[in-house]
Amino acid sequence: MTAIQATDAQASPAPAPAPAPDATHLAELLRDHRRRAEILVSLIQLAIVLLFGTLYFAAPMTFVMGETGVAPVPVALAAYLVLCLLRLWLARRDRLTPALLHASVVADMAVLFGLIWSFHIQYHQPPAFYLKAPTLIYVFIFIALRTLRLEPRYVVAAGISAIVGWMALAAYAVMADPVHPITRDYVAYMTGAKVLIGAEIDKIVAIAAVTAILTVAVTRGQQILLRQIESGEENARLFAESRALNHRLRDEIAEKEAAQTALRRAAYVDTLTGLGSRLWLLDRLAEATSAVTAAAAGGATSAKTGGVPGGGTLVLMDIDNFGAINSSLGQQAGDTLLRAVAERLTALAPAGAPVARIGADTFAALLPADSAIGPEELLRRLSEDYVTADREFAVSFSAGTAMLPMGCDLDRAMRDADTALHQAKEGGRGRILAFDPAEHDRVAARARLAAGLRHALSGRQLALFYQPIVNLEDGRVAGFEALIRWRHPEQGFVSPAQFIPIAEETGQIVEIGAWALDEATAALGRLQAAAGAGAPPLFMSVNVSARQFARVDVLTEAVRRAVDRAGGPLKLEVTESLLIDDVERANAILLRLAELGASLSMDDFGTGYSSLSQLHRLPFSTLKIDRSFTMGLDAAGPGGGTRPLVEATLGLARQLGLDVVAEGVETPAQRNALAELGCALGQGYLFSKPLPEAELLNGAPAKGG
Repeated sequence: MTAIQATDAQASPAPAPAPAPDATHLAELLRDHRRRAEILVSLIQLAIVLLFGTLYFAAPMTFVMGETGVAPVPVALAAYLVLCLLRLWLARRDRLTPALLHASVVADMAVLFGLIWSFHIQYHQPPAFYLKAPTLIYVFIFIALRTLRLEPRYVVAAGISAIVGWMALAAYAVMADPVHPITRDYVAYMTGAKVLIGAEIDKIVAIAAVTAILTVAVTRGQQILLRQIESGEENARLFAESRALNHRLRDEIAEKEAAQTALRRAAYVDTLTGLGSRLWLLDRLAEATSAVTAAAAGGATSAKTGGVPGGGTLVLMDIDNFGAINSSLGQQAGDTLLRAVAERLTALAPAGAPVARIGADTFAALLPADSAIGPEELLRRLSEDYVTADREFAVSFSAGTAMLPMGCDLDRAMRDADTALHQAKEGGRGRILAFDPAEHDRVAARARLAAGLRHALSGRQLALFYQPIVNLEDGRVAGFEALIRWRHPEQGFVSPAQFIPIAEETGQIVEIGAWALDEATAALGRLQAAAGAGAPPLFMSVNVSARQFARVDVLTEAVRRAVDRAGGPLKLEVTESLLIDDVERANAILLRLAELGASLSMDDFGTGYSSLSQLHRLPFSTLKIDRSFTMGLDAAGPGGGTRPLVEATLGLARQLGLDVVAEGVETPAQRNALAELGCALGQGYLFSKPLPEAELLNGAPAKGG
């Protein structure tokens, strides 16, 4: 199984938080408590009435009818019972408003003392008889029951109604029972108030004291309850904030986990093909090598090595010219091809062998050492035509392989296979190459040079050397060719043949070329000044690369600036190979450079691939004969048959009105032959090697002879 089977873990839902208490909830609880308290009070009083009635009717007494023909005690008991039932009904339906409750408190006490009065009427007992301890105890119970409401005003109302009822009953007792001791007190004090104060002062004070104590207790309890409510509100606020914070944290954690899952899937799975990614492949390679190491240490068989016994071979495969498929057929067609390649690669690879897509059109497979299919066969079958629903693809692959020995460096194995892949592509595509350590060393050295070249210009490591171009007739210096030299801080002078191609590949040649134009034209002015006022004008030749032609804006600005600065003619040397791709575009750029005031020289003439039929159309003023032709003019040197070619080139140049410079003049025989054939200018070690500007200014002469 090579495709990634990624399943996102589903987080279990968090338990629902308990509802937070708030002020409304606490107030509702208090209201419910009061309702329940009133129901309890009504039930207790109802029980007392029923008990009192039971005792009344069970007592061996004779009913005494009142003046109205009705027994007053049963009537009073019935009225008390109706009052208790009414209050119970109102309390159960939560309709006992504060006004009704206050009225019921007064009515309750009035009915109580009315009941005492009815006993007096019925049994002709002195009223004071009913003011004794049982009645007082019930009054205290009645006042105490009011505290269940947890509101001081109901306790005060109960106490006041009890005191008023008690005083009223005491006053009635004085008037209705003259022989009672209260009557004597009444005679003694002459006023009802004094009688009451004197006769029942202890009971009234007791009622007032109990009322006061219970009022204070209820007030204190209410304050405590209010503080609890306030504390509950604060706790509710804090709890709500904490719960909100917890929800936010939980959401953030869930979002992060989801993001991590998505990132992990994106990092491990190629969404287009379903294959593993480069990171996933590295993990599988690590598992494979670890399994091999563990198996070797424990003497286990290869069956336990994760499907890759012995480490196996890492194969990197790249579709040749995939960019052309995308650009010509469209990205959708390219994606279709990639999916088809992934399916075929998965089918061809051994079961359990890791298969991944690690680049835009680069695939990888780790073949076990005992794989039934080798890298060559895999590549051959992978390169067979692909037929999809709407088109057929004919493609080829380049591949690089690297061994994956036990305990190897995985990054290095990937790097080695990638190096082999690039070598295969550079060698003509459609090939498979195994990693070559020697080639890797070459590539590594090249990479180190490329890295160092990035700092060469800013670090003033680059310099221009100037090789004189000499008039072959009289030996005078007619001009110079500027040549770039790199003084590496560790390797010393690096050959231009090494670093110029690197600068071309990386594009740094554009910046280096602009710098060279500025430096060379500034040096030309100084060299012209050193030659003296009467000296003929010198020219400066500077090489221009094809990569600079790709950045016409930068090149033209650099040439314009150089022409303005130059103290003499500026010649731009261009190789024939630059004209291969697009002669018309190249001609347009050359004409533009010529309009800026620069002369154009075709470098290495005869070694390129441009047609001679185009030469008359191009704005060149000079041809440079390649050193390979100059060397052939020396009878003692190899290739002595180049004289006719040089002669033909000189004849063509004369017909077109072009100057000719012969490169690589190293012997007097070569110089003499060129002079005989009519070549005016030459350069080479016979006259001078490339020199720094300082030596030229110090008068280093050309070596003619």
